[in-house]
Amino acid sequence: MGMAHLLAGVGLVLAAPPSGIEPPGDYEDPITAALETQAGGLSADEVAQRAVAESLDVRAREAKLKAAAASLDQTMIQFLPQVKASASYTRLSPTEVAFGSGAIVGAQT
Repeated sequence: MGMAHLLAGVGLVLAAPPSGIEPPGDYEDPITAALETQAGGLSADEVAQRAVAESLDVRAREAKLKAAAASLDQTMIQFLPQVKASASYTRLSPTEVAFGSGAIVGAQT
């Protein structure tokens, strides 16, 4: 006898009342009552969304995914062409500006 058969037998024993004994007419099975949908309760989609939002495992995997994406971006940038620029200026014509007699000018105290 396999495990599935054993578990199925246990389920039948727990679910069915003993033979010859009928539950009272107003008897409500607590398992059935607990599994019934309730007004204002969560839908399966809402439960799934909350589970994903609160799961630490999902958060850890999202962090790994972001790190992998950043690493990929850094690798891709290395293959892009790089442009470097510099500029300089040299005056070729003579200038006739006199900046004084050559003495150092400073603040007088």
